[in-house]
Amino acid sequence: SAADDGDIDIVYRTSTDGGATWAARAVATTNSTNVAGNPIIISDQARGVIHMVFVRQTAGDGTGHGATTRRPWYIAYTVSGGTWGTPVDISAQAMDTANWSWFAVGPGSGVVIPSGANAGRIVAGATHSRASYGSPYYKSHAIYSDDGGVNWSRSLPIDPLGTNETCITYLEDGTLLMSCRPNADNEGRLFATSADDGATWTTAVADTYLPGDPCQAGMLRTGGRTLLSYVPDSVRSCLSIVSSTSADTANGWDRRSRIVTGPAAAYSALVRRADGSIGCLYERGAAVGSYTAVSWITFDAEGLSATVIPVFMNQYRQRRA
Repeated sequence: SAADDGDIDIVYRTSTDGGATWAARAVATTNSTNVAGNPIIISDQARGVIHMVFVRQTAGDGTGHGATTRRPWYIAYTVSGGTWGTPVDISAQAMDTANWSWFAVGPGSGVVIPSGANAGRIVAGATHSRASYGSPYYKSHAIYSDDGGVNWSRSLPIDPLGTNETCITYLEDGTLLMSCRPNADNEGRLFATSADDGATWTTAVADTYLPGDPCQAGMLRTGGRTLLSYVPDSVRSCLSIVSSTSADTANGWDRRSRIVTGPAAAYSALVRRADGSIGCLYERGAAVGSYTAVSWITFDAEGLSATVIPVFMNQYRQRRA
């Protein structure tokens, strides 16, 4: 299915040469003729695994707040053996099953805390809906594991109402930065921070200098830069990158470049390649809502156009002690 509901499997391809060539497509996990989707991928080099949190759902249950069978699951890929483990239902820990209905993680990527008291902690962004919130029903939160994906905890819901489709990276001082999809056109992406490795979060604040369509965005911290890949207009005519060199991006996003030109581009994910350049995986199509391909492009973060965007992230930043 091309929608978020139906007979959906999670598939993958691997590359051992930085994306120059790719192995044949294979199935990571399935849910019979129901939904296995919305994956979030987290690379864990120390453990030699790739963590994946995803959702399972009964086909036909729908794609919005009314869906009641969406539940988070976890599975790990062992890099040395090239094999996936057994999927595990983590809904009892990762969500409030008594009060939440719709649930999703990411989609995109999360992080493993590299150092400090919680080194090795896996952190992923998630979103849920609850009838008592009222329209538009959705709030974001984080889930995290301190034992390699065996057990999970969740943060409290993040205000305000209406955030969705999260992505997390960490800044230079270890503070976590969460990017959230806005609820309305041109509202501006929303950002929240965590000073305790994902357990608690600030209120998400809209960055009005980053308007665009309500759409997922990729995010990555690499080479002293925070990168964000996002759709800057309501017709999804292109995919842009903004970046900042500041440890807390208090000096603003200093560069913005268009890396993909339409006719339609949408969801994306960023990764650092071995040579320091950046790889971007994104969906594209002939028109908005008609995405038929997944594409791969590489670029040099230092080669992005220098365009000062006067936004100050101190407005929503929670500083690390």
